[in-house]
Amino acid sequence: MAVPIPKLTVDQYLAIEHEAEYKSEYYRGEMFAMAGGSRVHSRLNVRLASIMLNRLDGTGCEVHGSDMKVQTGRDGLYTYPDVTVVCGKPVFADGQSDVLVNPKLIFEVLSKSTEEKDRGFKFQQYKMIASLEEYVLVSQSEPLVERYGRQPGAAWTDYSEARGLEAAIEIRSLGLAIKLAEIYRDVDFESA
Repeated sequence: MAVPIPKLTVDQYLAIEHEAEYKSEYYRGEMFAMAGGSRVHSRLNVRLASIMLNRLDGTGCEVHGSDMKVQTGRDGLYTYPDVTVVCGKPVFADGQSDVLVNPKLIFEVLSKSTEEKDRGFKFQQYKMIASLEEYVLVSQSEPLVERYGRQPGAAWTDYSEARGLEAAIEIRSLGLAIKLAEIYRDVDFESA
């Protein structure tokens, strides 16, 4: 695990991040360099972004890859989800158009090194985003996609999963379904 730089302000973090050659997450005064991803992780990110771009073309929704930073709250986490969807006018925290505060949907591709954090800490942080309606976890070791949705009244009790290449996952907030065969096309699970 990366060694954090102690007690930076949000403004200091953002200034460093605007000039940095690598991406870092920030949480309560600490900045953490992000680990690189695998070939399978990269392919799944691109595939998900491509699917969402094609499905959402002309709908007023924007799709962002892992270069778009998301803020979970002024004192919360600043991080780079694998794929983010925002519908309507995007709202940015820093005036630089690079810290999104109103995503509707977030995808994270799981890896051995990030799965625990993506399921636990990050999900708890993402729940604080008022606009977020769904959080989708995509396995890179098998064809498995898990979806968490917010119920009316802000309870995150809507869960579904799709397993196997014949299955499809419903993205309820956008009214669409994605076949896992489409997500995992040309993915070599042996190399994952």
